Amino acid sequence: MQVSEAALAVAAQALANDYSGAQSTLEDAYAKTDDATRVKLSGIYSTNGSSYSLTFSACSSQDTIDATWKRFLIDQTLIAWRMGLNQWDTLTSEQRDALIEKSMGYIGTARDLLETTNRLLTASCQIANASLDTYRANLTLARTNLNTVASNVSTLEQSIMSQKLAVEKARSELALKKAPPTPEAVAAQKATVASAQARVAEARAALAQTEIRSPLSGIVTNVDAETGELKTAGTPLVTVMSRNSFEIEANVVEADIAKLSVGNTADVTLDAYGDNAHFAARLYFIDPAETIIEGVPTYRVKLQFIKDDVRIKSGMTANIKMITATRTNVLAIPQRTILDQNNGTGLVTLLYKDGTATTTPIETGLRDSNGKIEILSGLSEGDTISTVAPLPQ
Repeated sequence: MQVSEAALAVAAQALANDYSGAQSTLEDAYAKTDDATRVKLSGIYSTNGSSYSLTFSACSSQDTIDATWKRFLIDQTLIAWRMGLNQWDTLTSEQRDALIEKSMGYIGTARDLLETTNRLLTASCQIANASLDTYRANLTLARTNLNTVASNVSTLEQSIMSQKLAVEKARSELALKKAPPTPEAVAAQKATVASAQARVAEARAALAQTEIRSPLSGIVTNVDAETGELKTAGTPLVTVMSRNSFEIEANVVEADIAKLSVGNTADVTLDAYGDNAHFAARLYFIDPAETIIEGVPTYRVKLQFIKDDVRIKSGMTANIKMITATRTNVLAIPQRTILDQNNGTGLVTLLYKDGTATTTPIETGLRDSNGKIEILSGLSEGDTISTVAPLPQ
């Protein structure tokens, strides 16, 4: 009897030691999962607070939808995980077992996100895109770290399971000596529990297959499915338009990109409504990587309409006038009247009332889209100049 009691005590202590180290193992797993998905992928995904989008153009729209939804899902996963870890000290051993098991599922969700992201970055159309090399390196490190924590948590889970079996065996041996229930009864109850757990797992899996979730909030614009209809994989069933303000995507040539900065405002006209309908927009994104169009380097920019307007529709063609700076109460003349414009200087022909004329140097400032240029010095209001640039001396 004493030998059996001692064996039970040793097994129970080993199990207690495993549980004692489990919290630090799970905290480390949580921290590295958070780093792998939120920190390492921060340059790949951007968010408006309610949904995520890619910071680069992907080859596959379906993979893009999958990846942005999984990035949103990981936030909810980490919140649930954090709540469980915060309650660790008050959990029973069964609840701790459940949290360890859930942790493996949380890590699996994170690994699924990394695998989907990896498909986007290693697609055939992206392999030659050197601007994504940093993202690929971060993703490789994130996957390595997740593999490590998955192994650590799995080892912990296996160790606890083994120690629980050892405790159960020691307890059974002790119970046999104290006339416990028959082994057949114990085995029957274990089989009942295992069967119930299997049914619960099956029900959860079936429930998960009944839900379709949009990766963004918006308006359903098309449902291409009927009850009982068969669809092949990759076929769009539901189209959702975002509730966010419409945005404009444009390509700016290399010579003009240095003049733009995030926050610049723009005057926009749409071909559908002509030149008299104006819409205000704001520049919010400038792609740091060039896009080659017909052999010419350009840079992709994105603008968002400042106010919602029911006249704006998806797919319309926009004409953009960027406002890079504003001046009021300035002296301005036509640019064509200036000779030798260079680094903010030039020459104009100043006409006098007696019919004589002279060439005078001027200092110039901002230019507008109507052919006018600001005069900083060299002319005064009321001066008369020739509308023809002076001849070179």
